[in-house]
Amino acid sequence: MEYLNHIIINSGHYKKSFPIDVNNKYFFALKRVYKESFNIDGVTLLDKYIVKSTKVDGHGVVTTIFNLYNIPIMTSAFVSEEGSKIWEVLHSSSNLPVATDSTNPPEVPYIADRLEIGFVLKVDRVEWTADFSRCLAWIHFSPNSIL
Repeated sequence: MEYLNHIIINSGHYKKSFPIDVNNKYFFALKRVYKESFNIDGVTLLDKYIVKSTKVDGHGVVTTIFNLYNIPIMTSAFVSEEGSKIWEVLHSSSNLPVATDSTNPPEVPYIADRLEIGFVLKVDRVEWTADFSRCLAWIHFSPNSIL
């Protein structure tokens, strides 16, 4: 896999993400976080956040970062399946304005980040979230590419 399309649906910001964008010294920590995010209670990150993921067969993975008060900060979808409805669902279920078209998803594979109310309220400083979703996406799609 050469690159992933990475878009923030609230702003429309887009960039191509390459494996070299992920620091491979964090590989094992990222792999553990990704795996544990599927646990019923998710995984605690940096003692300040909880990351929860779910697989949606035929569509991809959806991951949400929450603060410790269970306020969502950002939801990310990792999609490699043509015809997935996750793009539409991210738009129709958003509580915040979006800048992208719900009928025009990016080419697969893609990462779609949706900012949540906790991000807008600046409950915590969260500049790292897009980088984090990109790293988890590479662990999901092609972990060996970042080694």
